Amino acid sequence: MDARSYTVNELEIGLEWQPIKNFEFVAMYTMSERRFEDAVLKDNKQKGNLLRLQAQFNF
Repeated sequence: MDARSYTVNELEIGLEWQPIKNFEFVAMYTMSERRFEDAVLKDNKQKGNLLRLQAQFNF
């Protein structure tokens, strides 16, 4: 009666750029659509996008 149901659809793309040996830059973009249902939440759909940027210095 209270069994949970999940559906997750995600697409993630990314790019890494290292112009010199000690520095790298990473960009990632995620598109997500999720559904979570149980007895309390009959129709709980969530949709969103995420952009993640990272700069890293290596020594």
